[in-house]
Amino acid sequence: EISLDEAYALLHAEDRERVRELVAISVRDRAPFEAEFRVMRPDGERWHVARAQPFYDAAGAPSHMVGVELDIT
Repeated sequence: EISLDEAYALLHAEDRERVRELVAISVRDRAPFEAEFRVMRPDGERWHVARAQPFYDAAGAPSHMVGVELDIT
């Protein structure tokens, strides 16, 4: 389990804002999230693909996302 802020911190700086926008659209539209992006690791840059689904609490507020992230380098 990882927070969005922790996940964004791992992204390549050039990909971070685009991924933030895609997450926001997914949450707003209650639609699946999908993106390819670079992750910065101590051993270098890696390409990942992620797919997730946002979930909402009883009041309709976004509560969490469940998905998968794969290294496609």
